[in-house]
Amino acid sequence: MNLADHPNEPVATANDKKAKALLKKLGVLKKLEDMAAHKRELPSRIVRLDLWQHPTHWITALRYVGFKRAEDNGFAVRCQPKSIVTREMFKSQLEAETKQEFTQGYTQIDYDLPP
Repeated sequence: MNLADHPNEPVATANDKKAKALLKKLGVLKKLEDMAAHKRELPSRIVRLDLWQHPTHWITALRYVGFKRAEDNGFAVRCQPKSIVTREMFKSQLEAETKQEFTQGYTQIDYDLPP
């Protein structure tokens, strides 16, 4: 999917194959895989990568790793249109998620994301 073709639509998937394809297209799949590969104290965790510089969407990429059931591990991605969700709304949402459940959150600053 090309997010620029859907600038006013939210896009989200927890389907591992679709999420990986989108993250690969955005050029961040390897980074998220590498981030999740680092050994941490918790046996299972969710690693989050926030992308702020995409031209049309605020993007949250997730990697679930270390869970006992294979189907509980994998990738997910959520893309929120900047035409609807303000920067402050996105920031507030990420802060709330960090307090509630995410053990590791990262922001990537990359000005050359594909549309």
